[in-house]
Amino acid sequence: MRVLARWLHRRFAPLRAGCGGLRAISAAPTLHARETPVTSPVIGLPWYARESYARLREQMADGAALPADYDVWRQSAEQNETVGRASGLAIVRVPIEPEPFAEWCRAKGLSPDGRARQQFAREEATRA
Repeated sequence: MRVLARWLHRRFAPLRAGCGGLRAISAAPTLHARETPVTSPVIGLPWYARESYARLREQMADGAALPADYDVWRQSAEQNETVGRASGLAIVRVPIEPEPFAEWCRAKGLSPDGRARQQFAREEATRA
C-alpha cells in the first residue's frame, strides 16, 4: 500500500493554490491514431430548371416516372438533398439541360433514363 501511495505522490501533485484537485507531473505519453482527413463521398444530384422540366420529361425514356408538376419534383429533390447532407454526404446539384444531356447520352450509347441521369450527375459532380 505504501508503494502505491509513494507512486501516486510522485506521479501527482496538488494544483496551484486555490485550484484544488490533482494534476499529472509526468504523464505517460498519449498515443494518438494517425489523423487522416475524413472526406464525405460527393453525390451528384440531378437538378432541373423549371423552364426545361417539361421538355426533359418528354425526352426521358422514363419521363412518366418523374412527377408531372415541377414543384412536386423540386420539393422531393430538396428533401433528398437535406437528408443526404444530414447524413454527412457532400451533395452537389448538377444541372441537366435537355440538349446537352441528350448529346451526352448519344455519345455514351445510353438510354436517357434515371440510370443515365445518375451517371451524368456523378461524373459532373466529381469533375468539379
